[in-house]
Amino acid sequence: RAKSWIKLKCRQRQDFVIGGYTAPGGSRTGFGALLVGLYDAQGKLHFTGKVGTGFDEHLLRTLTRRLASLKRPESAFVDPPRERGVQWIRPSLVAEVAYAERTKVGILRQASFMGLREDLPAKSVHDERPVSPPGKSKSATKEKSGPNLVLGVKISHPERPIWPQLGIKKIDLARYVDEVGEWLLPHVKNRPLSLVRCPDGVAGECFYQRHLTMAASPGGLQTVKRERSSKGAYIYAASLDAVVSAVQNGAVEFHTWGASVPDIRHPDRITMDLDPDEALPWKLLVEGTLLTKTLLDGLGLKSFLKTTGGKGLHVVAPVRPELEWDALKAFTERLAQMLVKARPDLFTANMAKARRPNKIFADYLRNSETASAVAAYSPRARPGAGVSVPLAWDELDPKDDVRPRFNVLNVPKRLTRLKDPWPGYYTTRQAITAKMGKALSV
Repeated sequence: RAKSWIKLKCRQRQDFVIGGYTAPGGSRTGFGALLVGLYDAQGKLHFTGKVGTGFDEHLLRTLTRRLASLKRPESAFVDPPRERGVQWIRPSLVAEVAYAERTKVGILRQASFMGLREDLPAKSVHDERPVSPPGKSKSATKEKSGPNLVLGVKISHPERPIWPQLGIKKIDLARYVDEVGEWLLPHVKNRPLSLVRCPDGVAGECFYQRHLTMAASPGGLQTVKRERSSKGAYIYAASLDAVVSAVQNGAVEFHTWGASVPDIRHPDRITMDLDPDEALPWKLLVEGTLLTKTLLDGLGLKSFLKTTGGKGLHVVAPVRPELEWDALKAFTERLAQMLVKARPDLFTANMAKARRPNKIFADYLRNSETASAVAAYSPRARPGAGVSVPLAWDELDPKDDVRPRFNVLNVPKRLTRLKDPWPGYYTTRQAITAKMGKALSV
């Protein structure tokens, strides 16, 4: 392979009706993204996603003026996205949009604005479906894009129940991974994995798998070895189809290290796992979580929040990969001890369950080498098909327990109607300093 090679992705194009726009963020001017949709046979406008790229400064200015002249108080979509900061407009403009694909429910992925279609009336814009070229057999089409193929991975025993009480089958789990892929993949890509495999569904026997003895793993998964380790190579996924391959091989949960390949000696995040006693009220867990955020804020560390898919919450802080594991673990242990010192009635740093009645275990051990934490958007192999979901901090309401709200069935829909709850997560670069360590030793 030489520098003369270039990579071009095959992208689709279609016309969509503009029904609104979001407020700009950061240094962006004009608007953030266009909200677009398609008319059905009954003349109803259905939301199909957001288009946030493809605009230069001149286009942002001119298009913003046109959009402002079409403002209306109510949405023209029959299924409008639940999102803050949306301005609805009269659906009279048609945009040509390039995109990678559409999800099972029809939502655009990787959409980019290509221009306005001044020649088309909005009411004429309907869904377009591809057709096979003349002479192409149906069997050939089915072989490449059949109902049991997900991202090119053939799912064997697709009807096998994973969560029988919810009717969620193996093929449904693989499609879930595909649908949330653009959100899930950045959290698992190139991180050593601990998989929870349930070959017979979550009602059967489940077990952990995190390393192999072979140099590489079938199905797209790859392996990496620790220095001076006699154990087998650890699994990691470099692509979304590798994650689907893991589902094909019985994986349900995906737990990741706090470090990325190739430099797995230096962690790049802190995870404070706030594990409450079963009897602890939700409002006290919220109180402890906000105290954890306040402590990190005081140290100068920006943090992010997510559910675990179970009873706890995770407070996550991305950090520069500068410290080795032992130093990071020592730092997070001091964080836990500071929480206990501040609220001994609410926190414990002792993992023994007998020592934490009605308390939150501030689990800093997730920050040890080879330890892992459940990945964002990973399902859990438990009744209810819960999912670990990133939250905006303003979603943490002491009167509203969000933990049981999210599952494999509804998370894809949440993601089609939501701004990124973790803005700035991937661009946050913060160092753990000696000054921070001293502050925790007071």
